[in-house]
Amino acid sequence: MPIETKNVLAKLSEKPSEELKPDEATETVTPAHPIDETEVANLIHKYAVFHAAVAFALGPIAGFALTLLTVKMISKIGERCNVGITEQGITNFVAHYGGFFAGIGLAQLILGLIPGIGNLSNAISSFVVTQIIGWATFTSFKRGGGFTLNLKKIDKTEWKKIISKIPVFKDMSDDEKERFAEWLVKLFNGANEQETKNAKEEIGNILRSYGRKMLSRYTPREIQERLNQFKEQLTNKWANRANDADYQEIEDKLLNIVQSEQFKQVREEDRTAFALNMATVLGTRTTEKKRREAQTTMKEILERYKIEF
Repeated sequence: MPIETKNVLAKLSEKPSEELKPDEATETVTPAHPIDETEVANLIHKYAVFHAAVAFALGPIAGFALTLLTVKMISKIGERCNVGITEQGITNFVAHYGGFFAGIGLAQLILGLIPGIGNLSNAISSFVVTQIIGWATFTSFKRGGGFTLNLKKIDKTEWKKIISKIPVFKDMSDDEKERFAEWLVKLFNGANEQETKNAKEEIGNILRSYGRKMLSRYTPREIQERLNQFKEQLTNKWANRANDADYQEIEDKLLNIVQSEQFKQVREEDRTAFALNMATVLGTRTTEKKRREAQTTMKEILERYKIEF
């Protein structure tokens, strides 16, 4: 069935539950060959830069494209791990867990640490969160010999290893990584809404403290130079996006809509629903029936706002 807007909203606001069964997301198989972790690392970094470039270029309307890019990244990681993933499983995963990372308010946290950087705070946030999701997905796929897509099963030791793989956290102390990992476990296993809220606040405090410590090592001029270098990298990535086959597939389908003035009037929940249905349309394992249903839902959303596609 196509993804309804109200269902997406419900998933974004609720905590992980047993409703998201591992076997709904993946087909458990044995890898035909060893997994090349270096290849996975390069893939995650590539999509992190993509996410950051989109967030920087599109600003407030970037959420639509970012959702689709995340689905694409998870699918690619599954291919590297020889995991057959259903599009419905991926979209469930993104809708179910994406709100947890967004709820930490990383962009606002960065803006508080480095005032005046504007939309670059969203780009940095997207860059970091994409790497967390990417490595968590990879860990979830390969753990225990079987393959599942469920962050609830990642324990503190595994989260600590994930944190260590992300370059921006390379100077984080063992104690900070320990606490960060501990609260990530609590974030995805909170018994109630208050426990989840507490976990988000504690993660925010840890990142804020770490950010201050990192920034204290540089002069304001050095910080500005690093920001300018990152901005230039994102600008170049956006300018040359047509040269990348993975991104071109997405751009051909959606950027003419996303960048339109009309699309700015589309409500956030409808953008999300449109993006998740777009992922179904683009999926290589999508049945013709599911593809038609998703296309119908997308058309209905666009017609609601009088947007031609």
